[in-house]
Amino acid sequence: MDDHQGKATEELTRLNRELSLLNTLSQIINQCVDFDAILNNSLDKIAEIAGVPFSGIYVLDEKNQELLFAAYRGFSNNFVRAVMRLKIGEAVTGRAAQLGEAFFIDDYAVSPHAIPIAIEEGLRSLAVIPIKSATKIYGTLNIAWKEPHSISISEKSLFGSIGQILGGAMERASYYGENLRRLEELKTLYAINQEIASRLELKVVLQKIVEKAIGLLGAEAGIVALWDRRRQCYTGAVVHNLPESMIGREFHPTAEGIIGEVITKKTPVVYEDYGEHPNRIRDLDSYRFKEVVGLPLIVRDMLIGTMVVGSSDPRKHFGQSEIDLLFNFANQAAVAIGNTILYEDSLTKIDQLTTLYEIGRTLSSTLDLDDLLRKGMEMIQARFGYASCGILTLDKEKAELRIRQLIGKDTQNLRGRRFRVGVDGIVGWVAQTGEPYYAPDVSKDPHYLSISSETKSEAVFPLKVGDEIIGVLNIESNEL
Repeated sequence: MDDHQGKATEELTRLNRELSLLNTLSQIINQCVDFDAILNNSLDKIAEIAGVPFSGIYVLDEKNQELLFAAYRGFSNNFVRAVMRLKIGEAVTGRAAQLGEAFFIDDYAVSPHAIPIAIEEGLRSLAVIPIKSATKIYGTLNIAWKEPHSISISEKSLFGSIGQILGGAMERASYYGENLRRLEELKTLYAINQEIASRLELKVVLQKIVEKAIGLLGAEAGIVALWDRRRQCYTGAVVHNLPESMIGREFHPTAEGIIGEVITKKTPVVYEDYGEHPNRIRDLDSYRFKEVVGLPLIVRDMLIGTMVVGSSDPRKHFGQSEIDLLFNFANQAAVAIGNTILYEDSLTKIDQLTTLYEIGRTLSSTLDLDDLLRKGMEMIQARFGYASCGILTLDKEKAELRIRQLIGKDTQNLRGRRFRVGVDGIVGWVAQTGEPYYAPDVSKDPHYLSISSETKSEAVFPLKVGDEIIGVLNIESNEL
C-alpha cells in the first residue's frame, strides 16, 4: 500500500513539474515576438526544469530547403559546425522535418539514420520533435543524451507538448514579423506610388519606376520594356546602368533573355545564375550579372510590358518576400504607366482633332480637287513630319493605282508610275483588301515594294465612298 502510494505521489510530482515547465515555457515564449529570443529562452528553460543537458533547435530555411542549427546547448563546437546545415530528409532531424513526425531513438548507434559525427560526439539516445503549426513546419526540437537512456512515454508526451508550444510561438512570431514587414513595405510602396503618380511624362515615370525597383531589391541595374503598337512587339523603353543600345531593342516571346520568358509566362521569372543561363543576353556578359528577376506589367489582364532588375553581387539572392514586394510594386507601376500612356494618347487625339479641323477649314477654301488634295498632303506632312504623303487613285478597268498627289518625294521619277492592285507593294495590297495596313519596319514586310532606300516604315489607308474603294492614302517615314 505504501509502495503504491509512493508511486502515485511520485507520478503526481512529475506531472506537476511538467505542467509547471509547460506553463512557465508558455509565459516566457508568449512575451517574445523575436525568433532568437524564443529559441534561446526555450532551451534555457528546458535545461533548467527538465534537466536536459544537450538540446538544440533547427529552423527551416524554406528557400534552400535546409535546416539551420539556430540555437543549441551542450554540444561541442566541432559537432555544431558539422551539423550546422542539414538537408530536408537528411539524418534523423531531416526525416522528422520532412515527415512532420517525432522520432524517439533509445540506441542511436544502431539507427539507420545515424551519422558518424553524432556518434563521435558520444550521442547515445536522441529525441527529435517537429516544431509545427497546423499547416507549416518551422523546424525541429532536438534533445540528446550521452548515456543510454530509455525515453519514457511521459517524456515523449512532454517533449511533444513543448514542440506544440514552440510551433504556436513561431507561428505568432512569423505573423508578427510578416505584418511588420508588410507594413513597412506598404509605407514604402505608398510613398513611391505618390511620387510616380505626380508625374505625367511617360519617360520620367518609367525612369522613376526602374530606379525605385532597383532600390527596393538593393540591385544595380534594370530595364523596362513596353508594348510598341507601331512595331507590334515589346521594345526597351528605359534603362538604368545598362547600355543605351537596349532602348528600342525588340523583344518577342521567343527572344533571348529573361524578358522573352516573362512575356510568354506572364509571371515573375528568376534567373539565379544569369551569367551561366543559356537564355541570357550575351551582349550583357561584361556586366557579370548573378541574379536577375523579371516581372510582368499587367493592366486589366493586358501585358503592357515587363520590368527586369539585376544584381552582380554573388552574395545577393532575391527571396520570395522580395519578389512578392517587387511584384506588388510592378502592379502599381503598371497602373501608373497605363494612366500616363492614356494621358499622352489623349493629348495626341486632341492634337489630331485640331489638325483635322485645320485641314478641313483650309480645304473648304478651294473647289479645285488637285489643289485640295495637295493642300491636304502638305498639312499632314507639316503637322506630323512624315517623309512623304501621297494619294493614289484607282483605275478599276485596268486594276491599277496611279499617283494623283505626292508630297516629299521626287515626283519626276515617279510620274506615270502604275501599281497593280494586289500585286505591287503595300498600296496594291490595301487597294485589294480595303483594309488599312501598317508596316513598322518595311525591310521585314512581305508586301513592301522598295521605291526609296530612306523609307523605314509605311502606313496605307483605303479611300472609300460608301463601300467602294476609289484609291489609297500612302504615308512613309524615314524612322522606325
